[in-house]
Amino acid sequence: GELKIIHESDSMPGVLFMVRPAPNMPAPEAFQAALFRFADETEAGRAFVKELNHDGLAKPDLEALRVLDRFLPETRRVMAQP
Repeated sequence: GELKIIHESDSMPGVLFMVRPAPNMPAPEAFQAALFRFADETEAGRAFVKELNHDGLAKPDLEALRVLDRFLPETRRVMAQP
């Protein structure tokens, strides 16, 4: 895949991965599970988390993410493209 930066927001703690359902990709829940396994169970994943200066990965605080709601229309438009 290709990385696309579609928005920049004010600083938020941590890093946020956004995925969308796609026929040739795992379901978002499967992606999340694989990402957590990578971070928790592999040396490379632990090094990745350490490089980010974090204690580990965590599910996002949905209330904190509400500041990103203003980006939803454009995000949905871009992520709907093949």
